Amino acid sequence: MTIPLTVIEREAVAATPVRPVSVPVPPPARPTRRRRAQSSRDEPALQTANLSAILTLAVDLHERGQLEPARQLYRRILRADPALVDALQMLGLLHHGRGEHRRGLRLLRRAAELAPTRPSILSQLGECYRSLQRFDHAITCFERVVKLTPDDPDAHCNLGHAHLQAGAFAEAARCYRRVLEADLDDLEALTCLAVAAGRLGDDNAAAACYRQVLAADPDNSTAQHLLAAITGETTRRAPAGYVRELYDQYAGSFDAHLVETLRYDVPDLLRRVVDEEVPASTRFARAADLGCGTGLAGVAIRDRVDHLTGIDLSSGMLRRAADRGIYDELIEGELVGTLGRATTPFDLLLATDVLIYLGALEDVFAAAATSLRPGGWLGFSTERARSGAPVLQSNGRYAHPEIYIRSTAAGSGLDVVRIEHITVRIEQGRKVRGQIFLLRRPTEVLAS
Repeated sequence: MTIPLTVIEREAVAATPVRPVSVPVPPPARPTRRRRAQSSRDEPALQTANLSAILTLAVDLHERGQLEPARQLYRRILRADPALVDALQMLGLLHHGRGEHRRGLRLLRRAAELAPTRPSILSQLGECYRSLQRFDHAITCFERVVKLTPDDPDAHCNLGHAHLQAGAFAEAARCYRRVLEADLDDLEALTCLAVAAGRLGDDNAAAACYRQVLAADPDNSTAQHLLAAITGETTRRAPAGYVRELYDQYAGSFDAHLVETLRYDVPDLLRRVVDEEVPASTRFARAADLGCGTGLAGVAIRDRVDHLTGIDLSSGMLRRAADRGIYDELIEGELVGTLGRATTPFDLLLATDVLIYLGALEDVFAAAATSLRPGGWLGFSTERARSGAPVLQSNGRYAHPEIYIRSTAAGSGLDVVRIEHITVRIEQGRKVRGQIFLLRRPTEVLAS
């Protein structure tokens, strides 16, 4: 579920961090400096002037975001010459960038077979394997790049990301230190080294790395948040920039990681609770999926809703949600402000795996209560805390105690109708305990 990249606890390793978060998901592979400096020697000549012209046009369309026309041209080229490495590489990169990792993998593997010493192809192939959570294959690819370009810090950084996601934290730390030998101010490597150090139990080293990042970049929301997490400081909420970056980078592998790796089924569990408390004959005229991500909760509730709105900070997640075709409206924004601007009340609000990035919930519940019609419902999940107040955990996520949820809900005029204790996910072989809450805004009684 990280880690990002800018690397962050991305719910990604360990998922690595997935973690989603319990380790950050590192950033996308960097283009190697050898490729940037010597592209003319790295790229073989195209076989015909015609194919060369078509490829140039396809790449131009690709770079301008016109993906479908570019895809069609790449395919046209490959029909004429199935072994044209440049077209195989670019079409594979296009599919990978659209989240179609298996298609991208097939093309990039073929390109690597034809050009086994081209660092750019091997780096992109490794990134594709990373997105598919096949970290052993990713490591093999990036190790080959390191052998080809041993003095390129980016090659070592990419290998470090793969080790980090695979849970090989000592190996990851060695890679990041190699990067820092070349550039002491590489903030991405420093942030990832902090993550690796923290996973190895060296919180002092991790904190030192985060402080070094903040000395160079005082507004770095990732370092701010994760430093607070490992030093035991509980902030009111994760910075919006941290959450946005985390999920923008995580969007491509979000579903596979959550469902297949973390055994995440909270949307289905919440749907079951809703079905048990709200008669099947009741349809929700308007519902909002808060922090909708790629739309897992939307899929779970769609058949009971007439008009479904998805709200998320991450444009990357919203693009994936749009691909599902289940939302009537998608809004990019933070949930409190977006709910405050709603002009028509909702019958149902859902928030799965969202409040883990919000410590204090007073504003959230107040906004929800205001935007719900009388008798409307609010369903959400949390991770369970044993303290009496929200706590920022070392993994960068917040946990909330039941007593806090009850008192905060009451303060906003919401009734707690149902609490269900659940396992939110399996992370690093351990169950993450959580809760599903179903709240309701009371039906107003008219004065006689």
